[in-house]
Amino acid sequence: YHIFFFLMIRRPPRSTLFPYTTLFRSVRADISEETLKHAKESGLVELSFGLESVDKKVLSLANKGIKVSDVEKMIYNCHKYNIKTRIYLLNGLPGEDKTIVKKTIDFIEKNNPDLILLSSFMPYPGSPITNNPQKYGIKWISKDYDKFNHIICRFKDSEDNLKYAVPYEYYKN
Repeated sequence: YHIFFFLMIRRPPRSTLFPYTTLFRSVRADISEETLKHAKESGLVELSFGLESVDKKVLSLANKGIKVSDVEKMIYNCHKYNIKTRIYLLNGLPGEDKTIVKKTIDFIEKNNPDLILLSSFMPYPGSPITNNPQKYGIKWISKDYDKFNHIICRFKDSEDNLKYAVPYEYYKN
């Protein structure tokens, strides 16, 4: 948890000096509605979640320690107290199947977060996925780090466009 978040909610509302936002890497089910209410009173205007995926299998493989249902509950409670929500999602994560786009759209339509940021998965050096790509179904990872960009994939004009779309390749199932 972001330490500033908890310091701010302990102050009485009249001592709020400025509005603030915070990001949770994961969401714990024990963050109560009352805590969110106090956070709003202390100046919280937006809560961001590093959800990454709406698929249970993908979240487990990525070792996120997060449940989609907990995020859904948190978004609902944030809306109740007029706290904006920002969701960070990644596409191309290990374990995704052909249903991921529909699952993601369904999640967004059901929960209506205020802002969604979609980035592409990139297996950076030193990460568990880069250190053990076969465990995650990855055939190869480029060592050319100029190709790495978490915001967008870089494409080149080529007949073999997929070769340059991302700096890694999954095994075919």
